[in-house]
Amino acid sequence: MSRNNAFARIAAAFLCAAVAASAFSGCEAEETPAPEKERVRISAGFDSLPDSLNPFTAVGECADALMSLTQVRPLLVDRVGEVVKNGISGETIQFRGEDYYYSGICDIALFMDESADSANYTVTLKDGLVFSDGHKLDADDLIFSMYVLMDPSYSGTHSLKSTSVSGLKNYLTGASDEEYDLYSARFDIVASAGPGHVYSEEDPWSPDEQAAFDEAVAEEWKNDLRTVISHTVAAFSATYAESLIGKDADTVRGSEDYSISFAMAALGFASLSDDGALETVLGSRYTLEDGDAPSFEDFYNELFSIYGGDPGAYWDDVNGGESDSDDVMSAARNTYISAFIRGSVGSVSGVEKIDDRTVRITTDGYNGKDIYEILDFWIAPLHIYGDESLYDPEKGCFGFRRGDLSGVLSDSKKLTGAGDFALESVESGKISLIRNPALYGSGGDEGLVYGIDLTVRDKNSFPGADIVTFSGSAATAERLRTLNERGELSGRNYTVLPSDTGSYGYIGINAATVNVGGEPGSEASVSLRKALATVFSVYRQESVSAYFGESARVINYSVSETSYVSPDTSDSGYAEAFSKRRDGSDIFTPYMNARSREEAALDAAVEYLSAAGYEYDADIGKIVAAPEGASMEFEAIVPGGGTGDHPCLGILKSAAESLKKIGIIISVTDHNSNSALFGSLRKGTVQIWCAARAVSEEPDMDRTYLSSAVPKNGGRNYYGLSDEILDYNIRSAVSESDRQVRYVYYREALEIIMDWAVEVPVYQRQDFTVISNQKLDTDSIPDSLTVYHPWYVSAGGLAERGEN
Repeated sequence: MSRNNAFARIAAAFLCAAVAASAFSGCEAEETPAPEKERVRISAGFDSLPDSLNPFTAVGECADALMSLTQVRPLLVDRVGEVVKNGISGETIQFRGEDYYYSGICDIALFMDESADSANYTVTLKDGLVFSDGHKLDADDLIFSMYVLMDPSYSGTHSLKSTSVSGLKNYLTGASDEEYDLYSARFDIVASAGPGHVYSEEDPWSPDEQAAFDEAVAEEWKNDLRTVISHTVAAFSATYAESLIGKDADTVRGSEDYSISFAMAALGFASLSDDGALETVLGSRYTLEDGDAPSFEDFYNELFSIYGGDPGAYWDDVNGGESDSDDVMSAARNTYISAFIRGSVGSVSGVEKIDDRTVRITTDGYNGKDIYEILDFWIAPLHIYGDESLYDPEKGCFGFRRGDLSGVLSDSKKLTGAGDFALESVESGKISLIRNPALYGSGGDEGLVYGIDLTVRDKNSFPGADIVTFSGSAATAERLRTLNERGELSGRNYTVLPSDTGSYGYIGINAATVNVGGEPGSEASVSLRKALATVFSVYRQESVSAYFGESARVINYSVSETSYVSPDTSDSGYAEAFSKRRDGSDIFTPYMNARSREEAALDAAVEYLSAAGYEYDADIGKIVAAPEGASMEFEAIVPGGGTGDHPCLGILKSAAESLKKIGIIISVTDHNSNSALFGSLRKGTVQIWCAARAVSEEPDMDRTYLSSAVPKNGGRNYYGLSDEILDYNIRSAVSESDRQVRYVYYREALEIIMDWAVEVPVYQRQDFTVISNQKLDTDSIPDSLTVYHPWYVSAGGLAERGEN
């Protein structure tokens, strides 16, 4: 399960998620006897409740909280995303100078077998684990949960099915290693012809291979689109159905046509016209009355046209791993191979039960990201979600019939887990939890919060619940200062805990299109890009403050500050981004005002441009000629929806005005759709652009900055980067098991990326978790929240305030 904010594309636009609560029919829990004495209950507010209470399918912010409170998983991480491997005995780990204690349900041991080019993860469960119904939790429950997520028919947010677990590709396709390699190579050959290729007799493959390829890509693209539509409706319809398509959430969820219409609008592929009709970006028009609405095929055909038949471009833009971890082409590869294989592989060789408490998982090779993708799942009880009569691993049976997850994924199952809380009841707008009776007894522990109600927060009051997490904004900060005495953000009435989001904003510069003489890596080309980056950089603070207020800050390296890779201001060599002249001296002094900084940045830019071969006329103070193979005019694209709503727009406009003074022209284009931007990025035609990037526990530099990670290979190297030393550092980091050593490689990679001047880091946003001091003992509140450690991860320790 991705720890990033689910469906980042929409979240970036709406900053919240929404789902109507009426979808809980059939999920009513059995009543739990009331405790002997009334205990404190607190309310946790969300914009919506999850559409599903199933641990395999629930998505959204509230779902994350619900599962964290009621379920357990093998993966435990600290506040910077480091894996806690000694969960049974627990570990004390420092964060920002303070000690924090972490304990979990298992120990994880890693063994590298270099001779076999494999890694073994041995998971040992704590003795005595039980679910809230008193049933023992053991290795069979863990294996059952893994096989659900590895089933060929599973489609969801979990990434286990796309990992390198040994034997998984064989299980998914029925192919032997030799067969898999053979047909995988044939798949690549057909794919090399490009999207929309029409077979001809000159092609070095058969008509059957072309047909199988086309069918596999279309099938998996459509499967992915169905998941995207379902996810979009579940996560956002309650809040945005009316505003986007003029229908209420119940109508949207109850109609396939309206679900599709809403998804098209929410994803930016359609919008309401002045007369209330839905108009798509390609010009199709639907009244949304009397059945006149786009069908699933209509939506698919629009996307096919928009992305030129390229499923990679679609997946990068629309999905990107947020609603479905298995990208279209990877899934299509397995479907293609399966079309030619008639064999069957009954189990995954890399998942092995050692005893009732121990499971060993083997991977092909080693990647630092594997542990997060393999072990980050909720352990669901086999006796609740599966069929124990169908569980016989020796016969290839794992609690359900392979390819049929209808029973496992049913929302008619009562949510049952081994977390600190258990489901008590579900009603419209509220999910009530109580202390897990299997852990705390029928009355819970004295002094601890007895129950938590997950609610749709009251929009008419602020903050609307006892605990609420808001996307940070200047308006939110101002309201909190009004509620607290003495104008404090965190004060007597409300405690406010800020936490960085797992993403960062940046301005990208394509070295393949912004260079001198067609040589992206030359000293002249780097000097050109550093001239632009230096001027862009000087306007960051002004624009970020104006757009976000105190809920975001300027950053200086190409990584979210939530990452362990991010340099600290106290580190040796830490410097403001693009604040050095060509000779390495500082451009700015501590006492410069904004005007002086602008002038100093422009002077430094002239130095860089001159080094790049541009002719500067000192008498008129302008660049008068560009060197051969270079330009004096550049285009920057901002995805501001056509309305200028983007935090980087102010940077580029101010920089354009400044650079114009010395004869360099920056044309700023405000795109109304991310689709156009990402399509151009994949084609390599963009010069300068603005975007935000999510960063997981382990950086995805191998997919973003490697020379080979170009879009045609499924990567996101939109920068024209090609650097052997950079490649060496990234590959070394990915294959290194010691995180401290990985850190060194990643830090070196960050410096090289900055030296290429292809990315200007801009901002790090924050969320505000607002907690009422009326019911909670503030000393029990889990402080130092991070994207990897939100409030609900440590909610088991929440204590009551005073006597009740």
